[in-house]
Amino acid sequence: MTPLNSAIYQGLYADPQITALFSEDAEIAAMIRFEAALARAQIALGIIPDSNLPSKIEAAKVLASDLSDGVAGSGIPVPALVAALRLQIGDEAQHLHWGATTQDVMDTALVLRLRDALGIVESRMEACITHLTVLADTHRDTAMAGRTWMQHATPTTFGLKCATWLDPLLRQRKRLTDLKPRALAVQSGGASGTRAAAAKGTETMKGIAAALDLSPAPPWHTNRDRLLEIAGWFATTTAALGKIGADLVILTQTEIAEVRLEDTGGSSTMPQKQNPVGPSALVALARGNASAIGEMHHAALQVMERDVTHWSAEWLCLPRMACMTGAALRIAEQTLGGLSPDAARMRENLQITGGAILAEAASFALAQYMPRADAQAVVKTAALEDGPLIGVLRATTDTPVDWDALCEPASQTGEANPIIDSILED
Repeated sequence: MTPLNSAIYQGLYADPQITALFSEDAEIAAMIRFEAALARAQIALGIIPDSNLPSKIEAAKVLASDLSDGVAGSGIPVPALVAALRLQIGDEAQHLHWGATTQDVMDTALVLRLRDALGIVESRMEACITHLTVLADTHRDTAMAGRTWMQHATPTTFGLKCATWLDPLLRQRKRLTDLKPRALAVQSGGASGTRAAAAKGTETMKGIAAALDLSPAPPWHTNRDRLLEIAGWFATTTAALGKIGADLVILTQTEIAEVRLEDTGGSSTMPQKQNPVGPSALVALARGNASAIGEMHHAALQVMERDVTHWSAEWLCLPRMACMTGAALRIAEQTLGGLSPDAARMRENLQITGGAILAEAASFALAQYMPRADAQAVVKTAALEDGPLIGVLRATTDTPVDWDALCEPASQTGEANPIIDSILED
C-alpha cells in the first residue's frame, strides 16, 4: 500500500481512474485483448483455421489468483494466463498464442493501458490550459512584484506569471500529440524478435495493430525509447505543474498573501491556518516523478534480445509515474479553478521597498545622461538613503529624467502584454 492507492490519501495523491488502469483486472483484460487480436489477425491471414477462438478468448474469465502461483515460479504471468485460457477454450486452444511470446503480450497490454491513461490526463491538461488562459488574459494588467533569489526584482504582472505557467503546458500538449503515433505501438516479435515461429509474422503484426488501433512497429523488446518518451512526458508535465505549486506555496505565504485558494487545509492545533495543500502536493508529485524517470532510464539498459532483469524494473516504475501524473493534473485543475489573485495586496507589496523595485528602470533612465556604470552607482547609493528611491534620486541628481513617469510600478512592466499575447496565440 502506498499513498498512490491508499484509501487514506485518495483525496490527495491517489487517482482512482489511473490506478484502475494498472490494476490486476485491467492488466489481465488487456492481455486477453492481445490474444484475441492475435487470433483474429492469424485467421484473416489463413495462418490458423477459422474458428470461434477469438470470441472464446474474449469470453474467458481469468482471475489474478489463477496467475499468482505461475508468476511466482516463472517470473511472468503469460504462461499461467495461456494455461488458464486453454482450460476454458477446449480443442481450439491449440492455436492460442500462436507464434507470440510473453513480452509481446505484456508490452502491448501495457501500451493499451498507457493509451487510456494518456487520454485521461490529456483532458485534465486541457482544463488546466483553459484556467490559465483565462487568468493570463484577465490579469494582464494586474501589477505585482517580480521576484528573483526570493527577493523583489522588477515589476511584472500576474497575467504574465500565469502565461509563464501556461507556456510549458502548451508545449506538452503538442509533444503528446506528436509522441502518440511513435510510442503507442504494438509489440509483436516472437521469442527473439525475428517472428520466426509463425508464417506471415509482419502481416500478423499489422493485423494486431489494426485491431487494437496501435501503430505497427518492428519488434522493440529491448528498445525502450517509446516507453521512455512517455515516462519523460509524465516527468516533464509534473515538473511544469510542480513549478506552479512551488510559486503558489510562496504567493499564499502569510507575509506575501497575494493569492487566495478556494481549497485550503487546516491544522490539528492552529485554527487560523489555511495551508496550500494542493500546491504542496504538486511539488511532492513532481519530485516523485523526477526520481522515477531515472529509474526508467536505468531500466532501459536492456541487453541482447530479451532482458527480464531490467524489463521487470519498468513494472515497478511506469505505472507509478502515470498515477502521479494523473493526480498532479487533477490537483492542478482543481487548484487553478479556485485561484484568486489579490490585486490590492500585490499593489501594497510593490511599495514595501520604498520604490527600490524601480531601481533597474531608474538606472536605465539615468544611463541616457551618463555612463551606465555611473548610473548604477548613483541608484545604488540612493537606495541606501532614507526615503522613497525616486524621491531621493529626484533630489540628488540634476538630470532631466521624467521621474514622475517612473513612480508607478505598473508602468514598468515592459513587454508583459506582448509576451502574454505571444503565448496565448497557441
